[in-house]
Amino acid sequence: MRFFKFIIYFSILLVCPLISSAQQASYSLSGTVSNPEIKSLYFTESSFFSNVKPKVQKVDVLDGKFSIKGNFTEPVPVFLSIDQDFKKDPATTKQFILDSGNISVLIKVGLNDALISGSKAQYDMQRLSSGQAPYFEKLNQIGKDAELKSQSGISPDSIAALYRIPFRDVNRELLEFQRSFVKENPTAFASLLLIPSIAGSKFNFFEADSLLKSLSSGIQNCSTAKLVKDYIDSEKKTSLGAVAPDFALSDTSGKAIPLSSLKGKYVLLDFWAAWCGPC
Repeated sequence: MRFFKFIIYFSILLVCPLISSAQQASYSLSGTVSNPEIKSLYFTESSFFSNVKPKVQKVDVLDGKFSIKGNFTEPVPVFLSIDQDFKKDPATTKQFILDSGNISVLIKVGLNDALISGSKAQYDMQRLSSGQAPYFEKLNQIGKDAELKSQSGISPDSIAALYRIPFRDVNRELLEFQRSFVKENPTAFASLLLIPSIAGSKFNFFEADSLLKSLSSGIQNCSTAKLVKDYIDSEKKTSLGAVAPDFALSDTSGKAIPLSSLKGKYVLLDFWAAWCGPC
C-alpha cells in the first residue's frame, strides 16, 4: 500500500529512542477465516520508529476464528502474515494500523484481500491514501511520458523543460490537499504522520509547527507527536522564514563581511567547488 511507503519515509526521520509515558489503551482483534488452508497466522506489531524491534506472535486459527488482545500507547503499524517474516511475500501479508477498541478482520481467500474494520487510525489512513491517489496517478503518468520521450532520443534538458511546470503544478495541488486534510482532520493519527512530509516539501517548518498545534490534544500528547515536534524545532533554525544564522566571509580585499551587516538587503549565496564544471 502507498501509505506504508510513507511510513518508511517517516521512520527515517524519527530515529530517536522512543520513551513513552502515555496511558496505555487496549485493543481486541477478532478474525474470521473462510479459507480452510489457513491454519495459523503471524501477528507482527511494528513501529513508526526505525529503531524499534518488531514484536511477533503466532496465532492459531480454530474453526475459522482467531483473536488477539493486547495493550499499547498509540496507533502502530501491524502485519498479519502466513510466514513469520511478513516481508517475505507481500501477497500473503495484510498491513494496517492498529488502534484501540474492537477490530475485525475478514479473510475470505487470501490475506492480501482481507477486510479490516473498527480501527479509526486505519480508516483515516485509507481516506488519506484515497484522496492522494489521483495526484500520485498524475505524477506517475508524467514520469511515464517523460521516460517515453527519453527513449525516443529527446534530450534531458528538453524533457525537463516540457514537464517541469506540469510536475510542479501537480505537486502544488497535492500539497494543498495534504494541508487541507490535516486542518480538517485534527483527531486523525494520519494527519500527524503527514506533517513531516508537508514540512519537507517546502522546507517551511514554521507552517509545520502551526499544523501540529492545530491537532487535538490527544494526538499532540502522544510519543510520536513529541518526536515530530523535536524534529520540527531542530529544523526551524534554518527553515524558510527563519532568521539566517550569522557567519562571516572575506571579500576580495580580505575584509571579513558578516552576514548580519547586510541585514535588510538581498543577499545571493553562491555555493560552488573548483571541481564542479557547471559551477
